[in-house]
Amino acid sequence: MLSLNFEKRDFLYDNGLVNIFSEMERHKEFKKLEDNNLKYKDSEISLNSLNLNFTGYRKDLEEIYFILRSFYYARVFEETKNYKPYYDPEKDKVIIGPKLNVKPFLQRSERTKDLLPRVDVPKSKLEELKKEEEILKLQSDKNVSGKLQYGKQSKVNVYLKPQRLGENISGRIKKLLKGERCILCGFDYSRYIDDSNKEKTFSILSTNLIFDFGTGDTLPSFRDHRNKKDMPICFMCDLIYRYGMMDNYFLNNNLFIISAPSLPLLYKIKNVLLIDSEYKENIKRNIKTNFIEDKDFFTTDIYSTLLLLLYKIKSEILERDELKLLNIFYFTVNSRGVDDLKNYNRMSYIIKFFDELKDLITNNGRPFLYSLINYASYKGMKDSKTKNLPREELSKNILYSLPIDPVLMDLSYNNLSINNPSTLNSQLLFEFFEKYLEVTGMNELKEIHEICMLVGDRIGYFAGETDNKSILYSIREIGNMEGLTEFFKDLEYEIVKEKAGAIWSSKPKGKDETYFSLIKRILQKSQDKKNITLIRNYLAIYAIQKYLSTKYAKTKGGA
Repeated sequence: MLSLNFEKRDFLYDNGLVNIFSEMERHKEFKKLEDNNLKYKDSEISLNSLNLNFTGYRKDLEEIYFILRSFYYARVFEETKNYKPYYDPEKDKVIIGPKLNVKPFLQRSERTKDLLPRVDVPKSKLEELKKEEEILKLQSDKNVSGKLQYGKQSKVNVYLKPQRLGENISGRIKKLLKGERCILCGFDYSRYIDDSNKEKTFSILSTNLIFDFGTGDTLPSFRDHRNKKDMPICFMCDLIYRYGMMDNYFLNNNLFIISAPSLPLLYKIKNVLLIDSEYKENIKRNIKTNFIEDKDFFTTDIYSTLLLLLYKIKSEILERDELKLLNIFYFTVNSRGVDDLKNYNRMSYIIKFFDELKDLITNNGRPFLYSLINYASYKGMKDSKTKNLPREELSKNILYSLPIDPVLMDLSYNNLSINNPSTLNSQLLFEFFEKYLEVTGMNELKEIHEICMLVGDRIGYFAGETDNKSILYSIREIGNMEGLTEFFKDLEYEIVKEKAGAIWSSKPKGKDETYFSLIKRILQKSQDKKNITLIRNYLAIYAIQKYLSTKYAKTKGGA
């Protein structure tokens, strides 16, 4: 009998443990017992708080390995829109089939050219097949590229459907052998014989991504410098790390992996989320993803993507105490390595933020957050990266509870300068700011915010009615107490000139103070130099929103 503990280790390995347990649970070869236990023949597998335990016979473990390996490789590939010629050995003829690639987030750990099957054919047969290939290419109405022949060898590419392909790749390991002890779990089956009858070693390599996360070096960083050899791992740990890349959220080659303090909690969370490994269909956006839909707000960078993902996770999981325990690791995968590994660990804050926003809904029934993120771009700019910088900055600031008023002021002036500007519902924007200040622990700013909203709204109305856009641009020039005082003096002059004192001596609805009194309160608050920039930003945001809506109403024949 053999007893092995595959211990909780890191976010990739932990996900691999949970994913292979879930994979086994889905298939009929395994019998489900109670309390996260499975049975395979005479062996048992249990998912515990800090480990995945196997108790049973090595023969059973090897069979489990080949079953899981086959399932894994059946899911690694995607069919592209292009086609290429293949040889069908069963029908002994050339066919045109979809070109296969590994999925974008697996391009580091798996290599298409190393995995797709090929067969040797005699040279005379090769020439015959190549003639058949040329005829098929001419007759096909598909976008056919590539060659039937592999390189300059007497080999041809073979097309297999995913399940058969998984079995084919899995079968290339012919026998598992005893070797050095695995540095992760201690199991000593770290060698194998491949289909070329060569003896090889499982070790920490770029293909199982361990060293990419270890140091980020371009050279292998997990080597024993005493004997200059790669560190050995067993066949199961190699597969566990590969499985860690599966059943996660992805956008093209960006991967988002959930981490939890215990394996059963991670297992429970992933069962609730039911993460689909297949692409979302009928997406108008030119992306490959398993969680973004056309109805969602625009995601043009890693931060807006993460914000949307967290919003969706929160909408699926109601257990707030469990959500607070999660981390999200996210990174970009390319053929050379892993870039920009980051960890989002502010779940308590973001959950509270989403909870506070749940009742902020627009007239069309969509969350106001969606409108805000969609609004956050420089309209009219052709360069997409520059155009979407505000969305990136706004999303990042929301994720990390940073001030968002500078971004929205900048966007407001951008909209003021173009034709067909975008606007936001000022009341919903006000409520959003109020909730944001509360959630981010800045309650002391709510009074300034409300006063500036009332006065800014009135400034925008006055500027719109008098068609005086210059008033709005002068707000942007406020940089200190003197500048703020000068702005209100100039505003007073414009009010007198337009004989509009009545609209400033009136009171906002539900308030006991006139607009003139509110301006005095703003000047009092500006004695604290830290408030000057905030006052300027809030005044500009609400003044421009009101100005644009007033101008729009006038063009439509409204007030």
